[in-house]
Amino acid sequence: MKKITTKITAITLMMALYSAAYAQDYCENGSYGNQFMWVESISSGPFVNDSGPFHNNYGDQDHLYIGYADYTDQVITWETVSNTIELIPGRFSHPVMNDYPTYWQLWIDLNADQTFSDDELLLSEGSLQTVIGSIDLSNLTLNSDLVTRMRLSASFSPNAPECGSLGNGEVEDYTVVITAPVQNTLLVPGQYSKIQDAVDAAMPGDRVLVNSGTYYEDIVIDKPLLLESNFGPSNTTISTAAFKHPVWVKSPDVTISGFNFLTTVRNSKAAILFDQGAHDGQVTNVQCQASAEEAYWYMVRVNMANRIDISGVQCDAGGIYGIYAQDATDLSITDVEISGHTGAGIQLVRVENAVVENNFIHHNSDGIFVGSSQQITVRNNAVNNNESDVLDPLQYGSGIMVAVSTEIDLDNNLLDNNSSAGIKIINSDFVAVTNNDSINSRNSGLRVSDSNDLIIDNNLIQDNGQFGIYLIRSDDNQFTNNEVVKNNQSLVFWTSDNNTLFGNILIEDESNQNLCLFTIHVESINNQIYANTFKYGSLDGFCGYSDESNLWHAPEAITYVYQDQTFFSQIGNYHSYGDHTDVNSDGIADQPFTKSHLNITDAFPLTHEFSEYVIEQ
Repeated sequence: MKKITTKITAITLMMALYSAAYAQDYCENGSYGNQFMWVESISSGPFVNDSGPFHNNYGDQDHLYIGYADYTDQVITWETVSNTIELIPGRFSHPVMNDYPTYWQLWIDLNADQTFSDDELLLSEGSLQTVIGSIDLSNLTLNSDLVTRMRLSASFSPNAPECGSLGNGEVEDYTVVITAPVQNTLLVPGQYSKIQDAVDAAMPGDRVLVNSGTYYEDIVIDKPLLLESNFGPSNTTISTAAFKHPVWVKSPDVTISGFNFLTTVRNSKAAILFDQGAHDGQVTNVQCQASAEEAYWYMVRVNMANRIDISGVQCDAGGIYGIYAQDATDLSITDVEISGHTGAGIQLVRVENAVVENNFIHHNSDGIFVGSSQQITVRNNAVNNNESDVLDPLQYGSGIMVAVSTEIDLDNNLLDNNSSAGIKIINSDFVAVTNNDSINSRNSGLRVSDSNDLIIDNNLIQDNGQFGIYLIRSDDNQFTNNEVVKNNQSLVFWTSDNNTLFGNILIEDESNQNLCLFTIHVESINNQIYANTFKYGSLDGFCGYSDESNLWHAPEAITYVYQDQTFFSQIGNYHSYGDHTDVNSDGIADQPFTKSHLNITDAFPLTHEFSEYVIEQ
């Protein structure tokens, strides 16, 4: 087959001249020999280059390496979508070569800085046969055409470098033109009476612009496009019959913006559904309206679709879920207000890598629910007044609930006046709970069961009706620097082992007649409790029975500074009702703090609150 290229046009001639001008600004790449492996052919759409073997460049003073071919006078034209490329290897004919695949590496200089960075490696694949690969440029945003360099190598190495020698093999450089998408605007009702008609007529990447009005439709979107209202959700409504999705997205790269969704009948569907494969979608500036009896089960549902960005949603619909995502990755849910749902305002199930941030979730059954998920960040949310009317109030009514999940980060959230718990963690590991305010819950500020390896740090847990922190059947957790203030009971350890309680402040109101500031159950063992400040109410503050394996002081001596002097000793806790006599002024009371009937002995009680001490690392 003869070598052919794309038809010569003005643009290809321009590109060839352009590429020749900057050819020497890229790093050298090639090999010391290509007699065993080379690029036989490359093709993509109408472009074909049967380059064949033995580009040795002997005597070529412009190139350092002999296994290199400069084809920057040839132009491959791609779009900002997934583009197909076919790579045919050239290989020395010998049985021993069956043990050595051809490894392909393809870079594109996407930012035109004349270097190839790690994130510009767009294909890396090994095979003994022809490779048909996909060059995904769908995340590239362009306002104009991009003219740049592509580098392709074929070698024995699965990690061939973009610069320098790759050993034995071959490198070829090409010019690539990536064309900016052309977006047409289709008007409803100016050009089309129905939104669906405009969607059907649109080309991928087009914009369907909807003017004011109420549209009774169930719209199916099966191509990349922007569906946008011209005058925002207060003027543009989509409504549909029962058991229909007003908007059903089946394609990647779809954005929905500026609509109100209204239901006048009970609807078990989602107002907006991103269904399987509808990746890289966006929902912004939408509202929903319905009564409790006339609601969508879901406002926005994401089902097996990745990289969905949901922002600016306001929904007081009375359905089951506000935003519900399952079997999805890389989600972003920001700046939404969800209320009035009989399930969770936001529910994530089997989701990996999501950010839930800056949202206001209130007056639902649960605020934010994370189940069977991993790598989820929930931060800077206000989650208030979520309440369940079911018979078991401990099952629902939480501000944030994490169940059967791992690597979850709950940071800087405000949980206020939720009926069950501000934060509830069940059967989960490696959860970080940091910098949150969990206040005024009717049961617990923080309730943890059957969960291990948690970090609970720098939280305010205050004015909760039953418990500040309730821990049951949970091991190897770190509770540090928390303020647990004016709860009915500040802290309960129930059948929980190997936990550390360090640097916390537990305060009971003087008017609280509950004698249990801290309850530790007899079956809780090997816990370390030191450097805490215990300020009791009118009674002595401890309940339960402490196993002898629990340490009420540091396990070993530490260096600390107290009243500008440095000491080396084990330290215990500050007890407001303890004997604080300290003859040698080292900040350690002369007499141990004991509750013999509870088997509690703090051998090194502090004479002042722990904030008066500095631990030197």
